[in-house]
Amino acid sequence: MHYSRAVQGKSLFLSIAADKPFPPAITANLVTTINAVADKKWNRVPFRLESKRLLTCSIIPEQTGVHSFRVEFSVNGGESWIRDNVPDALVVVDPPQAD
Repeated sequence: MHYSRAVQGKSLFLSIAADKPFPPAITANLVTTINAVADKKWNRVPFRLESKRLLTCSIIPEQTGVHSFRVEFSVNGGESWIRDNVPDALVVVDPPQAD
């Protein structure tokens, strides 16, 4: 299991880079417990296509703690999704004074 660190109230920037261009209709979401409405629920944050081979997103964590995240992709406008089969990664959100 992989983990990253973030700071409460500061932007967490994520990117996905590919060796080959993404399909033209690619859609991707960060699926995370960061800023989820209820504990243990999932929040979806869309990635933006920055270039033919780069997707990016950012989120500002509101709560400290350990959160899960993964990525889901769609190539048909969200009719069906391909979900990352890698186990959830974790992000530890520290309070601002720990930065």
